[in-house]
Amino acid sequence: MHLVAVDISYSDMPPSPTPEFDPYGIHDRLHVRLLALRQVMLTPDLWTFDDMRGGFWRLYINANPGAMIQSGQTTYHIAPNQAFVVPAWVPITSRLQGQVDHLYMHFDLVGLSGPIVRQWFTTPIMLAGDGLIDLLAGRLRQFLLAGRHDEIATAFVAKSLIGLAVMNIFELLEQKTGEGISEGRLLLHRLTELAPVLPALRRIETNHSEPASNADLADLCGMSEDYFIRVFRQCVGQTPARYALERRVTHAAERLVFGDDSLKLIAHAAGFTNRFHFTRVFTRIIGVSPAQYRRRGNV
Repeated sequence: MHLVAVDISYSDMPPSPTPEFDPYGIHDRLHVRLLALRQVMLTPDLWTFDDMRGGFWRLYINANPGAMIQSGQTTYHIAPNQAFVVPAWVPITSRLQGQVDHLYMHFDLVGLSGPIVRQWFTTPIMLAGDGLIDLLAGRLRQFLLAGRHDEIATAFVAKSLIGLAVMNIFELLEQKTGEGISEGRLLLHRLTELAPVLPALRRIETNHSEPASNADLADLCGMSEDYFIRVFRQCVGQTPARYALERRVTHAAERLVFGDDSLKLIAHAAGFTNRFHFTRVFTRIIGVSPAQYRRRGNV
């Protein structure tokens, strides 16, 4: 059973003119959206995939050894009770030896655009042992075994566990420095740069079925169309059209994995005129067809 959250909007707080002294505005625009939460007994036929990727993040905590992830030239063996995070858009190949008791969460970090994620998070992340993560994971397993999948308490424990993992990831960024400043601080400055186009980002994020024109998005941001396109590309790292298309495909990928709607219905909800156009675009961005993604994405 899946937990689907609806808190996908960006904060309405106005950006501070001096981001260094705005300790809450940036963080309020970055939050967790829980997409799926399950505990399953994996077998090799259920967890053998090549070059799997997607627009959401994955958090794995296994009770016993046997699961392996390969990304690039690196092979990761997921140790028992160790938090393993796969950022969005990172391609992975998965293999399994025997049966593995597998706790997984799929989530979205709303506020981090695709270009930002691909710049800062390029590999899976094996987090060091953490007593609090162990405690929350144990509580979560108890809830799931008791059938408490849809309770609010279960969702909050899961989000707390994800938040703790994300905190550890950002602490790792703080330990890396470049040009005399930590990567964590550089990332916060990068998020600050999104302030001029936040109205456009909100519009794109909350209405996938009716894509807005550049002119409409520019009007929301109080800019001329040409100037808006330049500013958007500078702030986000993509043109408005490319960013919106990627978000629509990501939204469709979520519905493929976490629901049972037809391809036709999903294509329409993502703003595509027909499922054939949707399939071509989806395959180009994700790397596999929607049907293939649906079969292998829910792990």
